[in-house]
Amino acid sequence: MSSRQFHGEAFEVGEDDSEPDSSIGRFCVRIGPRQISLHAGENIIGREETCQIVVAGGLVSRRHARILLESGELCIEDLGSTNGTFVNHARIHARVPLYRGDRIFVGASELEVVWQGGMSRKSGIFGDDIQDRVTPSSGVSLARRLDIAPRPGRRSAVTERDARVAPPELEALESAERLAERMFELGQPLDGRAVLSEPLCEVLSLARSGQIPDPSVLDAAGRCALKLTRAVSDAKWMDLAVEIHLLADQPMRAETLRQVIALRKSAPIGDDDLIARYHAQVRGMMGSMPLAERLLHGELADHIPCADDDE
Repeated sequence: MSSRQFHGEAFEVGEDDSEPDSSIGRFCVRIGPRQISLHAGENIIGREETCQIVVAGGLVSRRHARILLESGELCIEDLGSTNGTFVNHARIHARVPLYRGDRIFVGASELEVVWQGGMSRKSGIFGDDIQDRVTPSSGVSLARRLDIAPRPGRRSAVTERDARVAPPELEALESAERLAERMFELGQPLDGRAVLSEPLCEVLSLARSGQIPDPSVLDAAGRCALKLTRAVSDAKWMDLAVEIHLLADQPMRAETLRQVIALRKSAPIGDDDLIARYHAQVRGMMGSMPLAERLLHGELADHIPCADDDE
């Protein structure tokens, strides 16, 4: 087993076991801010402690996939995992080559193939042989980071957010969101639900335990929950978005709120009492909101049975 392992948040560095041609650099995988060198031969990805790259999560098999580094060439194959292995959003069904810049999705985790140090190797992403690859090499577009600005107090307008370093929950949500979107495009909504449900439920669990999620996490969770509501036609995910904002005592972003209103217009879905409690709470914040957002919350009240919206 390699002396380098990724255990959730841990990164241990031992003696160098890069591929033989390490004088010009070495292949690594990047998970969030951490980088793990790949050694020659087999590098197992999974949740077992014996794996070279240990990734936690209910969607990750004990031995999920393996990356092979042979003669300076890199490839990956799934090891019969329950939820599959994806390269650049395409599910793989055989051994396929990897190139610098490729993204690997295992469960809700995203791993990027990088080349560290030495001479730059040709990337398969832009090579002329792109059509010969088994999986698409278009890569994963970088997540759009939320616009974050300081705010004077905890209660604030929807457009104001704290300037903070992105918490791990945000990285998990954005990674799961990108993979789920690809699954929705491929007509696999249940697979997309399996990917998004875990990080969303984790945010809800934090909020219910009194640990107020970072505003950027609230924004991402609301966005993801509404996407999931539409994809699988299940209002419980909309209720999740409403509940976490209610527990955090924060209003939803305008776009999330618009989607809630649109869904309520099309059918009386969602928990009426939950939405009514959210609206009653947000009324106390309306004085600091832009006019457009006040109007949106007023429109939401029109779709709450027996809502008293007297200002």
